[in-house]
Amino acid sequence: DDGAILDLIPQDFAHTPPAGFERIMVEQSLL
Repeated sequence: DDGAILDLIPQDFAHTPPAGFERIMVEQSLL
């Protein structure tokens, strides 16, 4: 089921953020 696969994506991002994700969050906080 594609729905089940899509449900797992947010969890993967929570455990292993993509490269540069943290940098973007820091820049947003500085703004």
